[in-house]
Order: sequence, then C-alpha cells, then structure tokens
Amino acid sequence: MKRNKREIPPEFISEKNRQVGSSLSGFQNDMSLTSYVTTKKKCVIILSTMHDTVVIDPDTHKPETIMDYNSTKGGVDSVDQMCSTYSTSRKTRRWTMTVFFRILDIAGINFYKIYLANNLENNIRRTEYLKTLAISLMQEHWRERAQIWGLPKDVLTFLSDYKKPTVEINKDTRKGYCYLCGSHKNNRTNTACEKCHKNVCKNHRQQRIECSRCFEDEDLSS
Repeated sequence: MKRNKREIPPEFISEKNRQVGSSLSGFQNDMSLTSYVTTKKKCVIILSTMHDTVVIDPDTHKPETIMDYNSTKGGVDSVDQMCSTYSTSRKTRRWTMTVFFRILDIAGINFYKIYLANNLENNIRRTEYLKTLAISLMQEHWRERAQIWGLPKDVLTFLSDYKKPTVEINKDTRKGYCYLCGSHKNNRTNTACEKCHKNVCKNHRQQRIECSRCFEDEDLSS
C-alpha cells in the first residue's frame, strides 16, 4: 500500500536506522500491518486481513505476509503491466472517468483471454484484437453519423461504407395522415406502404417503405 496514508504509524514508513531485510509488524483486531525493508532507501508496507501473526521465513528471512503476496499477487502485477502497455486512459480531473478508463482496460484484457480460450488455433496479437474490438464497438455510431450532412469530405468518404441506402419516396402519393398514428397526432405524410398503399409516417416506415404491420406479417409468413 502507499506510504501517504495518515493511519500508518511513522515508524513503519521510515527506513532510516533500519537494516535491510528487517521488518516491523503491527496488529489491530483482525488486521496486520507489515513494513519490510527491501533496500536502504525503500520499504514495502502490506496490510493483511488474513494473517493474525507474522512468521519470518527461516530461508529468505522475509515475513509471511511478503511471501504470500509474492506467490499469489503476480496476476495483479501482470494486469497492471498489460494495462499500461495498451491503455485507454486520458488526463482528467474527474475520478469517475479514471475508474471508467480502468474498467475499459481490464475488460479488454478479459475479452482477449476469453477469445484465446475459445479459439486455440488463432494466435492473434492483443494489439490487433483490441483494434478489431474497438472498430466493432464504433460501427453503430458510424452508421448514425454517416446520415449527417455537412461533414468534412474526408469524414464522409470514410463513412460512405456505413451509410444506409436512401429510400425513394413516391411523390405521386396523396398526402394524408399516418393510419397507424391516427389523425389526432397530425402526422401528415405523402409516403405510402408499397403493399397496402396506406399513408405511413417516418416513425412507422421501414426501409422498403412498408408500414410496420405489413413488415411484421412478412416476417411471420417467412
């Protein structure tokens, strides 16, 4: 744990006048605090709720809490290293965004490990996997953004593959109320369903200019 916690006694923080390999232990209720001097200018502080007593290993002369930490917490260090290699974090003053960026980093690692476990023959690199994952998550946003006019030409060129096909509206259709909305909503439109030829507004219109009822009937028949 970090040494800037005010609850830590000053004797546990300072490494002066302490020999390398020496340790201090403190106990309170069901917790134990261990301070171990690794070098002349560095000491490691560990808070544990697992150890009621701290036993010194006779071979390494290290406290039991340090030995257990080194043997069981390697995965945490590996995750921290992987997150620092490819991270989504940005500078921010909002702690909620910091937590969100951390969740994204850990989720990316979990997705990558699950993918490798389910695809043993595919040895894709994590860089390529994260790029593919990011693109797949952004495609829906690109489809919506492709419908916006007035964007720069390079952006429109990039989004051209995600643009929905335009729907040709029959201009000869007589303007009237959408029969699904009713006249009380005053949704007047000149677009009609290609099957029942009834006026239908954009909220109830499908891509082929069909009303929602005809579209559902077609799905049931197929």
